[in-house]
Amino acid sequence: MKEGRCFVFDPVIYPNKLIILVGADYEYVKGRFSMDDGDPMDDINFEDYPVAVSSVRDSDGYLKILVRLDDPEALSMRTTCHEALHVVLMYCRYCNMGVGLNVGEDEHAAYIAGWFGKCVSDVLDELENERHKGDERPKEEDGSVS
Repeated sequence: MKEGRCFVFDPVIYPNKLIILVGADYEYVKGRFSMDDGDPMDDINFEDYPVAVSSVRDSDGYLKILVRLDDPEALSMRTTCHEALHVVLMYCRYCNMGVGLNVGEDEHAAYIAGWFGKCVSDVLDELENERHKGDERPKEEDGSVS
């Protein structure tokens, strides 16, 4: 069973945490999470969806929003924007917030979308930094690189 990397974000003003889970296998996801109604996550087809957003109940019993990535390379700007809409609508549903088309009726949704984009950026930055950790070649005693 492969746990992958788990990043948890607290939106502070909304009640449900966001989890971005990178590289976890099906068995781990199925063992840790259930659907938000408590049903098992038996219907997830990982092969068809390298990135997926779900409202879930975590093993601690709390409702959370799960963004599952097979590979961070799959998370392009286009995909991030696409998934942001799913995240926004889940938060709106959890918090009983409507999203209107008139001026001012969409500000909370825009805030959540921007916050989600920042979370994704933080995850990708951290994974990139880890990937390059140790890439620097050791320096010689005199400070020059061989």
